[in-house]
Amino acid sequence: MADLRTPHAPGRVRRLVPLGIRDLALLPAVVLLLVIGAFGNPGFLTRDNLVNILGASSGLGLLVLAEAMILISGRMDLSLESIAGLAPALGFLVVIPAADAGFGTRWPTWAGLLLIPLVGAGVGAVNGALIVGPG
Repeated sequence: MADLRTPHAPGRVRRLVPLGIRDLALLPAVVLLLVIGAFGNPGFLTRDNLVNILGASSGLGLLVLAEAMILISGRMDLSLESIAGLAPALGFLVVIPAADAGFGTRWPTWAGLLLIPLVGAGVGAVNGALIVGPG
């Protein structure tokens, strides 16, 4: 019977690379910030606070992943975060009255919430087309 196993190509062995000192450069700073936060506020390292911090930073984490995909593809664009700030700001400005620093349109809240993803998608589509270019 024929041997159906595929031989490994020479030089293609996967090895686990140990972490270098460069990979751990920010660890002392993070530990120091955790210690300062714990001494400054006894409730800092509680379960509820840590879940709140992770939940609040998850949106930024998604933006970082999207930005990483753009940079890995060889394109240079750092405007993604600006678009992520523009859409909610515009959505809130159309809802807030002019006396409170809004546009004074007094749209209902549901319309402002609907405007946020529409503006984000529209500006993001134009920005994406400018990044990729024609063709």
